[in-house]
Amino acid sequence: VKAILRKYDTHSLQTEFLGKSVHQVYTPIYLNDSRVGILRVTQSLKATERIVWQTTIMGIIVVGIVCLSLIYVIYTAYQRKKQLLHMAYHNSITGLPNRRNLKSKIEHNDEPDTALLLIHMQNFTAINHLHGFHFGDHIFKTIARYLNDEYGQTHALHHFAGNRLAFYITEPLNRNQLIVLTEQILDTINKVLGKLGLQGRLEAKIAIVEITDPKCDPEKVFTDASLALVHHKPEQGKQYSFFSIEMEKILHRENAIEQALRDFLEEPKQGLLWVEYQPILDLKTNKIVCFEALTRMHSASLGPISPVEFISIAERNHLITQLGTWVLRNACKFLNKLSAKGFDTASVAVNISGLELLQPDFIDRIHKIIEEYKIPPSRIEFEITESIILENFKKVNEILQSLRGIGIVVSIDDFGTGYSSLARLEDFNIDKIKIDKLFVDKILSKDQDKILIREIIAMSHKLDLLVVAEGVETEEQRAYLVEQNCDLMQGFLFSKSLPLEQAIQKIRKQR
Repeated sequence: VKAILRKYDTHSLQTEFLGKSVHQVYTPIYLNDSRVGILRVTQSLKATERIVWQTTIMGIIVVGIVCLSLIYVIYTAYQRKKQLLHMAYHNSITGLPNRRNLKSKIEHNDEPDTALLLIHMQNFTAINHLHGFHFGDHIFKTIARYLNDEYGQTHALHHFAGNRLAFYITEPLNRNQLIVLTEQILDTINKVLGKLGLQGRLEAKIAIVEITDPKCDPEKVFTDASLALVHHKPEQGKQYSFFSIEMEKILHRENAIEQALRDFLEEPKQGLLWVEYQPILDLKTNKIVCFEALTRMHSASLGPISPVEFISIAERNHLITQLGTWVLRNACKFLNKLSAKGFDTASVAVNISGLELLQPDFIDRIHKIIEEYKIPPSRIEFEITESIILENFKKVNEILQSLRGIGIVVSIDDFGTGYSSLARLEDFNIDKIKIDKLFVDKILSKDQDKILIREIIAMSHKLDLLVVAEGVETEEQRAYLVEQNCDLMQGFLFSKSLPLEQAIQKIRKQR
């Protein structure tokens, strides 16, 4: 202590004080730079030790809390990442591995001779609209569960997209074995639909893609499967089809047709599309009273293209409204040319697609075009198939009523090929029916077809409907139609479809 007192800085020491172990701190006190004394602070050593231990324990606790917090954050982040990863590779509705998962499996597979079975559930949209999406999800999950329980142990089932499932077959199966497996899967699905009371309302079809190259592009496999579904042609009741190179050729052809249509409708050029007009003859006066506008297509690279093909492509690619507008404008120009030649009573019939008819602005667009070309609405006739009416009866019938309110004539095309009965004709907002060529062809060979045509004509006349017979090719057919008081005929017996100028020449000759 004496040594400390002689020094001028602070010191601490452990010593005995009044019989107790203490901790002492000596600090000099200065006044005007001169030391005037020393301050001694004394504390029990036990108290000091207690403070040290408390501080140490508190430090350990704080460090422990920080460590636990870090562990929790890391664990939570790991679980979240794991959950996100699961969500990224699994479907939220069925819980099955999804398309991304399937793609990864195909990419990392080194084995040859695998296969993809893509299952498409048809008519699911109608189920969702009728019963709600919750019900639709329940049905789809039930189908997926049964399939996974039945085949999931040996073949990985995936929720590919929407109403599509996919089995990835990794064991080598030949074509016959794939067919057997596919038929078993279809049988299981049909049994499930039967249990759910949906057989006949829902149907499955399966595309089969055989994968021979282990380094194939998964997206190419998916495209091939989708192509096989699109170009599925049921043969002998089969609900499945194998992908073939021929389907790929069809895809390239359809893409070329689509692009040609798109380019033409953006900037019409002479040569690709044109309208021909087939005369429709009054069987009582033998005079042309109407023409049917028929669109034709010829590509420099693809040659002649059937209307069935290019109209279907236009519908699938949302080009049908533009195409329909282009045809109607051409028909109006044709009518104005007829009027200029003195034929101001002849009309033109234009075929209308169901997709076009159901467009919200359809009536306004038609009205605008007719007014633009100053055409009396009674000289325009719209032909629709009976299937269009039956698919959306109330809505379509209201539109037909509006068209007739304007003054446009409405006819059912290809009557007899759909599902409507003669009794339902009374419910349709129409002015004419056109008997399909299929029945006219059999007039001379089948008595039942004669009876059917006779009944169609008689019933139509009772309902004040005009009757047109399509595809009349012989004098015998014509004679029978006249005998049954059919009103109008159309067919090669009188004339095929003609380019505009030839159609005008044809009607001029009847003078």
